Amino acid sequence: MTSDKKFTIQTISYHSIPSLLSLCGCLDKDPFFLKNGTLNILDTSCDDYEFSMLNECFFDDNVMIYRANFNELYTQGNNTLLQHAMDDKNSNVVIIMNPDITFDEPIFEKIYNKIMSDNKIGIIGVKLLYPKSNTIEHAGCIDNKHIGYGEINNKKFDIEEEVEWVTGAVLVTRRDVIEKVGYLDSSFTHWGSDQEFCRRIKHFGYKVLYYPIEVYHNQGTSSSEYSRHYGVTKNIKPGVFPNLIQIDPDFIKEKAFYNYLVQSLMTMDEKSFHSMLREYSIKFQRDRCKVIKPDK
Repeated sequence: MTSDKKFTIQTISYHSIPSLLSLCGCLDKDPFFLKNGTLNILDTSCDDYEFSMLNECFFDDNVMIYRANFNELYTQGNNTLLQHAMDDKNSNVVIIMNPDITFDEPIFEKIYNKIMSDNKIGIIGVKLLYPKSNTIEHAGCIDNKHIGYGEINNKKFDIEEEVEWVTGAVLVTRRDVIEKVGYLDSSFTHWGSDQEFCRRIKHFGYKVLYYPIEVYHNQGTSSSEYSRHYGVTKNIKPGVFPNLIQIDPDFIKEKAFYNYLVQSLMTMDEKSFHSMLREYSIKFQRDRCKVIKPDK
């Protein structure tokens, strides 16, 4: 690809082929992506059949599929993919995107032009809508609250504005920002790394911008695909978090840590729980990544 407007979309797949098929169906209808974009997929399933299916389903010049040798969670998986994006010296923009994102019309030319229009913009987030509805999930965050959450989409959410942070479901940044600020903080295994990244970027003097491009977020699909293969079911219960999880007893026998994780989730406050995740990450996850690039 010889374009000077090259950009990279990266996403993590944990048994996420159904979601990825929907996402790629949208990408195929976006001319700017087809001309300038690359989709990097990190397979964290540790499953030979899944990996072969990914290569069969998404064999394309615009797609690169990488394989992890263990189930990397959101932060570490995206850091692995960020390294690949940074290795591509022609890629100016990186878009972290969940596999369960879809959209009705081309979006990437507008997103690319916006992030490149002002070198003071460090991160862009977009408007997330619940699927098949006109209800907002996310329109930026201020004071740890999702703007517009649960409200009907209307014109007041069509104004771009600087916000405190944006969700990692769709997170847009530039190469020069990553070179200055660094990658996601791997001491956050899953939740919280997007907030920390945005706040770190603001600390370096950049703006975090809500940009009202509309996408649909099939919220929880990527995590529920993860959960189904780990025997996890949602257990809605008020208290520490709105979505607590419960693990199948047969699974617990073999996965003692996840038993500990769930018990912690049910008894700790949010600050203590994130501290526990941080400790887990430091002890078990660092320096364990090995990625295999498939021959195409």
